[in-house]
This record gives sequence, structure tokens and C-alpha cells, in this order.
Amino acid sequence: MKKTNLFLLGAPRSGTTQLASWLSQNENIDLLSVKEPNYFSSEDFPKEYVSKTKLNDVSPEEYCKGRVKRDVQFSVFREKEHYAYLLKGLSSRYRMDASTSYLKSKSALNRIYKYNDHSFFVVLLRDPIRRAVSHYQLARRTGRTSKALSELLHAKDEGVEEYLISGSQYSRHLEDYFEKFGRNRFLVLFFEDMIENPLGALREIEAFLELDCHNYMLEADKQNSSAMPRSMLFHRFIHGTGLKSFVLKFIGSGLESRIRNLYFNKSKKAEVTEADLECLRDLLASEYSEMLKSFPEVEQKWG
Repeated sequence: MKKTNLFLLGAPRSGTTQLASWLSQNENIDLLSVKEPNYFSSEDFPKEYVSKTKLNDVSPEEYCKGRVKRDVQFSVFREKEHYAYLLKGLSSRYRMDASTSYLKSKSALNRIYKYNDHSFFVVLLRDPIRRAVSHYQLARRTGRTSKALSELLHAKDEGVEEYLISGSQYSRHLEDYFEKFGRNRFLVLFFEDMIENPLGALREIEAFLELDCHNYMLEADKQNSSAMPRSMLFHRFIHGTGLKSFVLKFIGSGLESRIRNLYFNKSKKAEVTEADLECLRDLLASEYSEMLKSFPEVEQKWG
């Protein structure tokens, strides 16, 4: 049976959703219908936490019974047969898993190597500070927190280290992957370059994977917005009760898109002050230094 042989690595809020959407247009690349199945990092997601936070967009069991007819962004697949289900019918040269949890997961690194040590990796990195800010804005949007960023940066009990700071520390995780698989199996790209020249980034990937040039529809926008809900009270209710996942079972992608446009206020984002940015610069200063050693070009891209 064919296996996943291409992984799109990147921290959350680094542009992987957009890049995965573009790459899925290439006839030689199949994106798993659950963009982030998190199978190889499932050990990092305790079952109680997933259940309590309503983290899954869909139940893997329900999905594998064929009861969900839409593409899904995120779920934690734990069973081998459930993950194999995502590969059924895929016939392209590359089968791609784009789970953002893999980059910093030691268990994912080892499990992917055991599963397919001939895998290829496209890595997408974003300015650590801007990534952290975007992740904070997402946390505000989803109701994960209602606190100002300055409060969170001093509240260790909020898990800030895990999703804001650690999520922006790429260097040590990249070195582990390079050592395990060999540097030649990785293409490292930067979010800033992709946004400025998306076709150029896609051509680099094609060359890396030895694929012919494809005519992409770059206007197809699949970015995850940081826009705030028009009603945070209602937003917390639908997330906390699981109503969001229930409703999504019964609507198509077209209707879902229209509802999102009405539901979110794209002009409104959680405020981030200059003091917040300065605090993030201090916390991530060592990461900038480490990245400069391996990728001198980040001084210009992120400076």
C-alpha cells in the first residue's frame, strides 16, 4: 500500500494552509483530505485534552465511516487503520501530510522515520515574532484566551510558552530532522518570500521534487484568518459546546465560506502594542541568533 511520502512542515500561522492548497492543485501531489491528521504526533495530544477543548474538527471514527463529505482542517488520528483510510484512492506520485504539529514534535520525528525514512520535506518558516503575534490573534479569535498579549506573556499557567514562544523556536527542531533524514531531503522556504512571489516558491518546490511546471490558480485563497468574531460570547458558546463541529457536519464548503464571511469581522483583530513586540523580541532573541547561523538570509527577511 502506498504511504505518505511528502510532509509540509511549519509552525501554526506560517502559511502552510495556503501553500498546501496551492500544491494540491498539482496533479502529482495529493493532499490528504484531512490537512492536519496529526497521526505521527498524536502522543502529544492527550485524549482528555482533545475532548475537553473540542480540538477535533471531526471524529476520526466518523470520518473513516464515510459520514463526512467535506475536507477537514484538523483532527487527531491515533489509529493506524484510520490514517491509512486517508490514503485510500490516492494515486499521485506524492501523498502529502501538512500537520503543523510535526515540526516541534520529537515523537513525530521518530515515528515518521520509522514509517517512511525516504520521505521528503518542504519546510515553511515565518518571522518568529510575527508568527507568535498571529498565533495570539488566532487564540483570541477561537476563544482560547480573552487576555491581552502583555498579560499572557507573564502568565506561565496559560501555556503561553507552548503555543507562542516554543512555536516560534524552529532551529533546534530543524537540526534534529536534518540529522535524522539527511539535509538533502529538505527544502526550506520562507513565508515572506512565498507571499511576495508565490509562483517562485512553487517552482522551487517543483524543482526539489523533480516535477514538471504546473499552471496554478494563485487567486484561490485558503489562508487562515486572524479576524475576530462579531460576537465573542456566542463564539465561546459554539466552541465550548461542540456546536461548531456539529453544524459543520451538515453544510457544504460553499455555505461554510459564506457563513464565515458574515461571522467574522475581518477589519478587527486583537490589539498588539509596541511593548508586547519588545517583550517578544527579548524572549525570541536567542532563536534569531540560532537561525542566523544556519540561514544568514533571515537577517534581511526578518530584520
